Amino acid sequence: MKKEDIIQLFDSFNNMKVLIVGDAMIDAYMWGKIERQSPEAAVPVVEIEKHENRLGGAGNVARNIKSLGATPVLCSVVGDDFRGKHLKQLLKEEALSTVGILTEKSRKTTVKTRVISENKHQLRIDEEDTFSIKVEQEFLELVYSNMKDVAVIILQDYNKGVLTPFVIESIIKKANVPQRTCSRIRSSRVSALSALFRLMTIYCLLMAHASANAKAQGGGKLTAVCYRNVFGPFHIFKGIKNATFNIQLTGNKFRQPGCICGTSG
Repeated sequence: MKKEDIIQLFDSFNNMKVLIVGDAMIDAYMWGKIERQSPEAAVPVVEIEKHENRLGGAGNVARNIKSLGATPVLCSVVGDDFRGKHLKQLLKEEALSTVGILTEKSRKTTVKTRVISENKHQLRIDEEDTFSIKVEQEFLELVYSNMKDVAVIILQDYNKGVLTPFVIESIIKKANVPQRTCSRIRSSRVSALSALFRLMTIYCLLMAHASANAKAQGGGKLTAVCYRNVFGPFHIFKGIKNATFNIQLTGNKFRQPGCICGTSG
């Protein structure tokens, strides 16, 4: 692919509206140092020096889609708790809409906390509910209300209960219009889907290139690599979960034009 083709591909993505439906969460990080063992058990004591909260799960997918130049709309369910409010605040800080976020009182907002020391992931603490959401119909109405002018729908599933079988089937059914009456719409969605996958391929290749450069320079702590001058308006952020997209077409029953499904590794 030539440089001009890549630039044209990114330009075509700028006017695309992408709907992301799935499990949004907070990725929390604690960095510190280990200088002693606990007297209570055979475990290290980490003296925390830095905290950071980031958008995780479907929220990070929305952030990555925005970095590619498109307009993301995130639909998810959070708990009626401090973390749910904080997740909405993180979305606002990234200039992402909160119009698709629904609150469920009986639910915890998912938070995954990673404790990092000595350049090593020491521990992960998960706070979450994984049962199916109880507000399926209300959530579907919210999703439907955000479908207008959407080119691609991404279903991002981390098995936290938002994407129930009923929700998945209902969204796919709603998204697909009979071909005999709307062939032009279908063609547009398939073209958008193709463009998105081509962008993902470029994204992953550039990510691998950035990682290789960082290792070659003996650093390995690359924070951000900007390819704006070479490839157009495009940024890569290393060290953020799902920075390289784990997105694939769903198989068998759910394989439909205009829908993508992402799964957690």
